[in-house]
Order: sequence, then C-alpha cells, then structure tokens
Amino acid sequence: MTKSGYRIDVQMSALILASLLAVAAPLPAAAQEVHAFNVTVQDPAGAIRSFGVQAGVQILASAEDLKGKKFNPISGDLSTEEALKDLLAGTGLDHQYVGDRAVALVTNNPPTAAPLKPSASSARPLGDSRSGPDDRVDPTQIGEKPSKTSGNSQPTVKGADKPVQKSAALEEIVVTARRREENINTVPVAITALSGDDLKRKNIATAADLQNFVPSLSVSSSVTRDDYTFAIRGMGPTGGSGPGAVLAGGGSGVVAYFAEVPTSAAGPGLFYDLENVQVAKGPQGTLFGKNTTGGVILFVPRKPTNDFEGFIDVGGGNYDMKSSTLAINVPLIDDRLLVRFAAQVQKRDGFTIDRGPVFPGKDYDNRDYWAARLSVVWRPIENVENYAIFSDFRSKEHGDGFVLSAVNPAGPFATSLLPFLAQQQAAGVRSTALSDNEIDKRYNYGIVNTTRWTISDAVQFKNIFSYQVQKWRNSEDVDGSTLVLDDLVAPRTGGWHTQVGTYTDEPQLQGTALGGNLKWTTGLYYEDGRNIAPQSYEVDVAEGNFVISQTSQTNSEKSRGAYVQTTYDLGGLSNGLDGLKLTTGYRYTADNFAYGIGAHSPSIGNACLTSSGAYPQSDCFFSSSGTSNGNSWTVGLDDQITSSTLVYVRSSRGYVPGGFNPSFGFTPGGVSTPQFRFAPESAVDVELGLKSEFTIGIMPAEIDADVFHSEFKNIQRLVSETLPGGVQSNFTANASKAQIDGFEFQGSIVPLENLKVAASYSYNHGKYTEIDPAAAPSLVGIPFGYLPENKASVTTTYILPLGDEIGEAGISASYSYQSQFFDAPAVQPLDYISGYGLVNLNANWNGIMHTSFDLSVFVSNATDRTYRVGQYSNYVSDGRITSFYGEPRMFGIDLRYRFGVQK
Repeated sequence: MTKSGYRIDVQMSALILASLLAVAAPLPAAAQEVHAFNVTVQDPAGAIRSFGVQAGVQILASAEDLKGKKFNPISGDLSTEEALKDLLAGTGLDHQYVGDRAVALVTNNPPTAAPLKPSASSARPLGDSRSGPDDRVDPTQIGEKPSKTSGNSQPTVKGADKPVQKSAALEEIVVTARRREENINTVPVAITALSGDDLKRKNIATAADLQNFVPSLSVSSSVTRDDYTFAIRGMGPTGGSGPGAVLAGGGSGVVAYFAEVPTSAAGPGLFYDLENVQVAKGPQGTLFGKNTTGGVILFVPRKPTNDFEGFIDVGGGNYDMKSSTLAINVPLIDDRLLVRFAAQVQKRDGFTIDRGPVFPGKDYDNRDYWAARLSVVWRPIENVENYAIFSDFRSKEHGDGFVLSAVNPAGPFATSLLPFLAQQQAAGVRSTALSDNEIDKRYNYGIVNTTRWTISDAVQFKNIFSYQVQKWRNSEDVDGSTLVLDDLVAPRTGGWHTQVGTYTDEPQLQGTALGGNLKWTTGLYYEDGRNIAPQSYEVDVAEGNFVISQTSQTNSEKSRGAYVQTTYDLGGLSNGLDGLKLTTGYRYTADNFAYGIGAHSPSIGNACLTSSGAYPQSDCFFSSSGTSNGNSWTVGLDDQITSSTLVYVRSSRGYVPGGFNPSFGFTPGGVSTPQFRFAPESAVDVELGLKSEFTIGIMPAEIDADVFHSEFKNIQRLVSETLPGGVQSNFTANASKAQIDGFEFQGSIVPLENLKVAASYSYNHGKYTEIDPAAAPSLVGIPFGYLPENKASVTTTYILPLGDEIGEAGISASYSYQSQFFDAPAVQPLDYISGYGLVNLNANWNGIMHTSFDLSVFVSNATDRTYRVGQYSNYVSDGRITSFYGEPRMFGIDLRYRFGVQK
C-alpha cells in the first residue's frame, strides 16, 4: 500500500459512517504495528498527513468535522491504535477501522440521517495516491468543491519495485497533463499512461518501444537510431536533428518533458525508476511551454518518500547483454529531508555486423551506457517544499549500422553504388560494410529544481527551474557503404561535435476560488538554449574528393511565453449544472532564433562555401536570425455524468515557430531566396471523448475513447528540392493545409479474478487539402506523412493462483501492430515504413518463497520479425537511401532484491 497523507472521501455519507461505528470488529494488524511517531502541533490537514505517512494508513474524514480541530502532538514508539487515541484526545472525534489500513474519523455523536451531499467546503487530499478519481492533487486544491466521483479503493500504481498483485485488477494512474495531479479517468484529455510496472512488464526501454502501446503515436529514426522523430495524430516532425540541437527556428510539434521540463532525450538511460509515462494527444500548448501541435510526452520520475526502501537489479541476456539498476530511498529527516538515488548501467553487443573489408567484425547498434539521478526533497517549513533532481548520462557506443537500401539509377554515384547494393541485399539487413570508424559518444547532465510554496489553502506558488547540458561526439557513415560519399568525421582533436546548454524557468501560480468552483493556473515560461563551445566537424563526400570542414557554429534560441487556464464548475451558477465544467485557456509565445556557421573546403583551395557578394559575409562565415510569435488556446466542457463516467468535448490550437534554412546560405540566391524562411505552423482540433469504469456482470472494465478532427495549416515538412544553382537538397518548407480525422480507443477488462486483458486501437486518416506548388512541389500528390492509419495492441496478464509461501507469479503477452506510413521527403523507393506486428512476452515471480527476491524473464520481438524503423533519405540529392532496422529477438532474465519497507 502506498503511504499517504489524509484523504477526504467525498461520497462518504454520515449514514455509512454511523453504520460502520455500529459494527463490532477485531482490530486489524495495522492497529497493533509500532511506529516511531513525531507529529507536531499544526493545522488539521498537516497533522493528518504526517500521521498517515508515519503509520502507513489511509485516513478518511469529513471536512466539516475537521473544521477548527486542534490535534495533539504525539512522539515516541507507539502502536497505531495508541497513537490515534492520543492524537484525537479532547477533539470530539473518534476513529473506526474500515479496512486493513483505512481509518475513518467521525464525531462522537454521528448523525443517522440519510446520506448528505458533500458541501463545497469539503477538503481535498494532500498527496494521497490511493484516493478517489479526482482526489490526488496539489495542496492548492484544499477547499475546492468536490466532484461527483466516488472514492476508489484500488491502489495507484507506484513503480516497478512493487510486487505483482495477487489478483488482476484495473489500475488507477495519477497524471499531470493539466499541471495538477489528477486521476486519469477525470481528465478531459486523450491520454495514455503507462506505470512503472507497465514499463518493466512490457520491456519498454526507448521511445521506439513506447509507440507499440500508445494509440496514434508513431516514432521513427531520421538522424541516428536513438534520436527519435515523434508524431501524434500525424503532427510533430519537421525533419531531423541530432541530440541537443539548437535549430534555426521551427521544431517538433511533439515535445517530451522530464519532471515538467522539456528534454530532447528519449532513448536508453531515461526509462528507469519512473512513476509513469504519459502521452497527451492533440495541442496542449496552453499549459506546456514548448510547441505542441501534436501533443506532449511526460516522463515522471519517482519522488523521494518517507520510507527507507529500495531495490537492486541484475540481469543478462542474449547479445551478451549485462544490466543493473539500483534505487535507494532514504528519509534523512522524516517528512523534512528525503533523498532518493537511482542508477542504471547496461552493456550489450550490437546486432548489425560489419562484413569488411575496412572494419571487419565491428558491431553496430550496441548499448554501452550508464545513467544516474539524485533526487532531494527538502521541506524547511510546513508549507514550503523544494524538489531537486540532479541527473547524469554517459554513453560510448559504436554508432549505427546504416544499411544501404536503395540507389537512384540516375544519381551521381549510381555506377559505384549499384554493385554495392547487390552485395548488401545478398548479405541481409543484419550486415553492413562501412568506410568511417563510427562512434556515438554522449554526455548529458543537468538539474531540475521545483519549489512549491503553499501561500494559503487556496493558492500555491510553484517555480520550475532547469539547466541541462548535452554533449555529443559522433562519426557516421551515412551512405552505408565502403565508398566515401557522405561520411561525417568527428573532430580529429578528440573533442565534442555538439555542446549545447539550455536554461529554463517557469514561475507558476495555481489555486481555487469561488467556493471551490473555480480552478485556475497561470504562469510565465522562459527558455534559452545555445551552443556553449565551437562545434567543429568534417564531412567527406564525392568519393573522398571533396571535404567540407566546419570550424564553428553560433546557434541560439529563446522562447518566452505567458499563459492562463481555468476550469469552472457551472454548479456555482445553478445546482442543476453541478459537475458540468467549463475549461478555457490561452497562451502567447514569442521566439527568437539565430544560426551561424563557418565552413570551407580544403579540397578547393580553402575556399569559402558561402556565396560571396550575395550578402555581407567574412571569414567564410554565414549567419542569420529571425523572430516568430503565435498564440495557443483551449476551450472545453466536461461532465462527470455518473461517479464513474466522464464525457467531454474540447477544441484547442497549437503553435510551432517559424524559422529559416541555413543550407540556402551556400546558394547563389542566399537569404533572398523565397524558400530561405518558412512560416509558423498551427493546428486546431475538435475532440469528443468518453471515459468510463463499469462492470459487465461481475467483470470490472474501463474504456477511454475519443473521436477528433484537426485542421493543420502551414505545415512544416522536410522536402527534397532543387535549390537555385541546380543543387539538390533536403530542407524545411510549408505545405499549405491538411486535415486529419481519427478515432482512438483504449480499455481493459478483468474477465476472471486473476486475468486482465487490455487493448488499444487508433484509426487516423490525413490528407493535404492545399499545397503551394511553388513552395513545396515535391509534396504535390504524395500521402500525408508520419501517420499510420491503423495501430492496435492487446496485452493479456494472468496471475498464477499460488500461496503466500510460494510467492506471487504472473505471465503476460503483448501483441502490437501498426500499418504502413509515409516517411520521406518525396515520392521514392522505400518512402513508406512498412507495417509490422510484434509479440513481447514476460514472466515474473515476486517474493520468491516468501523472500524479498523477485525474478522476471522477458522476450521481445518473440517471432524475430525484421522491420524497418527509419531512414536517412538522400535519394534525390545524392542518389541513395540508408535504413535503420528494429531490434531482433531479444531475451533476458532479471533478478531483483528489495529491501526496506515492502509495499
């Protein structure tokens, strides 16, 4: 059970409480447990929270009964029963155990009338993860009006170190898609959330794995394997960029966040010790500080708690895989200073082998990294909390196994490449032959610091600060051959190819008003990213006869935003409208960006590559800058029509800034070329959704479904065109308009006590409705990109009916499928990522023979399916396409030892 503060159950009527008091029952074991209590004199909410945390019990009470009460301080080693009596002495309150670890507080003379509707003054919980559907919220939500939802005794999923439950059940997950902690089934947004248990059970270690279980999410690789391109409902990607890249404007319409801060990392070394991962679909730009035409992906790390606990994992598998994960939680000062440390390390051989002759036997697509996080929660006084996360990630891997997949017979190097393509096709996709000694070395570190100040019962201030540094050194043989056609060479001095520092700050106010009927959030956002050191590298092209040497880059991006969002319960206007809520929000964003590059070619006498005379340049350096601004908004209605059913309709607008294409700095037209700049893109959607928990006979079930329509304008797309001067190149242009329609479903059912079946499905159809042939001729007549029309998954979990003396064991099987989608800058061979289906298997045995050891076995891609996950397309410009392929069958075993408080 998750330790909690206090909980106010809005559906707990006086009649029920009176009935409970009338039932004589022996004290549960939890009442006799002895704990080291230290509850000081404080407000009722704080006293109950401290007691609940220290005793490991759930407290239920009426806000009216708590009003004006002053609880007694308690300290020392006491049983829960003794401590409760001391705490409540003289308050006029009594207590009654209503479950193994649940206690109801009631007056000594409880009423016996019919159930009463809770008043608007009913209090809300402080951090109770086992509370009802609309209950787990920030402290600002004390005093707000209760919803129609009833309490739910099912536990919130709390991470991968909790043993599998003995019986399958519908899981309750708390999400933060509206910047507040809320039960997923009460949030009027299309969200898919995977708990820490889900991530482990489904062996999700990268964003590529995540897409298999999320409707409307597609992920492809367009630069390197672990630099992912996200698309939600077909919106998101504009091309590709390496890790930590600061671009000349533009950006992805789907942004990943870690601990409420934008992050560009979504590969290995992120998916460990997480509370959950949430994918919110559609424009979310009013509450999140980056571009969100497509949606957001939220990575929520596990926060330090008051328990001393942790685990150690060791594992191994095929491809000589070795891995270990550690987490330890230490309350240095109970409820005041809490620390959590987690780390992960993994090594695994690559699954693409170089057949020579230059680097025979070298393996690509391997894993060799370690990652660590130190989290500290400090509460110097009762109403102030500081939560800091220090993170570090380092890897040194062999690079990507680029596989030559197609050659343009009319391309400039077709004569050399066609024989090589025949050799590659004969060797198969798990083999390649490269001319560049590839390396992929990364070093990322940073801090996220969140300070909360509960100003009053109705207002909370929160400030989210971050500073992150990403360093990257890589060499790539992008042409996928032993010919030197497009080889990126890392700095020969051994330095970093990319070094980017990003600073963000977000002051925010949240609160309630109008008798609890109004929830509001407002804030400011600032982001500043720039290169913190020269970015030098070399590109060898044209069969090694032409060398491009980059000596420096001076890139920077700034984003500033202001936002407000409100949710008003219309019951404040009329009792007949109680529970019908109106949400409105607005955000204004302004962006500045600059890009400078110095490049020359030693092959042609150290000549500048910029166009002399087209614009002022010196020292072979090209630079430009730009500004962009736009607005985002949302409006919606939702109604909790029953205690377990929510319906909603919403419409939102998202914005992505405009920018420019630095590649035009190397053409005769330069910055005067019309395609040099591209405009901001925007998306407006309308969504109708339903979320419901119900039973079919005696079988618990839940569904979450929605239909949507999106209008997409000035779409930023990577195109392949002929630049002025006859040079073929890939660059970003605006496709005029498109519309996307879709349907999404996710649900689960427990047909038997020990069996749970979960399924998801999405249908998306997108089409361009208008294209400007002058701006993007290569988009005329092509399919809408990055949009699988069909995605589906089914996961079955069965808990074996074993006794406590043996332990808790379960098996699960997942099947996921996505149809083909267009993933290229122009019509060409392999312009589609073909559809594919994957089978993943998992078995676990927790609490082995009543010990603290857990064992799990996994098999991913059990049928050893060969499938393509991305491409590096230069078919028009250089006459070739190279591809990335998904992982082959992987299997492994993991042994975990849990220590400290067992949950």
